[in-house]
Amino acid sequence: MLTSFIIYDTKQELPNDNEYVLAYFPHRPWSSPNTQQHKWVVVQFIRGLSKSDRNLLSDDNPRKRTYSFGDEEGNNLVPYRWDTFGPGSFFGQEASCWCHLPNPL
Repeated sequence: MLTSFIIYDTKQELPNDNEYVLAYFPHRPWSSPNTQQHKWVVVQFIRGLSKSDRNLLSDDNPRKRTYSFGDEEGNNLVPYRWDTFGPGSFFGQEASCWCHLPNPL
């Protein structure tokens, strides 16, 4: 029986790349203030490229001019994003904390 979760602050620790986790989105717009449980979402963590790392790439590296999902760019203020099972996704800074998914017995 599952009795507890370790909850990680996104400012302190992040999941492994491509790992599925349960993340909390405190400002999720389509959730009513009375439904806290709907602010927890199963997402896939996608690590991208930071602006500082992009600047360190040589000019002949195609990755310097190619932006991918998860890169720090535009409205995404950090070098990672949270992908969902549906058509939506979340910017990296939108999650405040996360935890590992429970392992089935």
